[in-house]
Amino acid sequence: MKLLVFSDSHNDITSMPPAAARHADAAACFFLGDGTRGADVLAERFPTMPLYRVRGNCDFGSFDPDEGLVPCAGHLIFYTHGNLHGAKSGTSGLLRAAKSRDADIVLFGHTHRAFYEKYNGVHLFNPGSISMPRGGPASYGLITLGDGGGEACETNGKSGAVTGGPLFERLPL
Repeated sequence: MKLLVFSDSHNDITSMPPAAARHADAAACFFLGDGTRGADVLAERFPTMPLYRVRGNCDFGSFDPDEGLVPCAGHLIFYTHGNLHGAKSGTSGLLRAAKSRDADIVLFGHTHRAFYEKYNGVHLFNPGSISMPRGGPASYGLITLGDGGGEACETNGKSGAVTGGPLFERLPL
């Protein structure tokens, strides 16, 4: 199962659709906040792709939820923007939130920096920013869930892999 992950578009409505078109076979798409107008465009252009979305700290007036929880291919994914869990100060708040919900994957944004770490059985993944990156190129995420995959994250050209888990990739725009 292939999942597309975007965050922090800040209403740049031109960046996400071409990336989504490249991965039109994705089973679902996650938008992790800050730029819900861009998520609206995704929903309009890709109406058959399920879109899980949350609001971020810059999404004033949005009716999107602050967080969500969804089962996917034997995993439980907790997704949030990250601002309400102290993402800019570290991942401990996100880990606590995941553990309290029995989630084994956390998707978050807010920092505009691509990040992957596996800690105590929980995968933490931030795809970076699709339009206003910090510390690297504009990017989005691709997760492949299923049997026999590798567990990896590509960040600024560096990657690591271990067999038997989900595949986490950060792709340049």
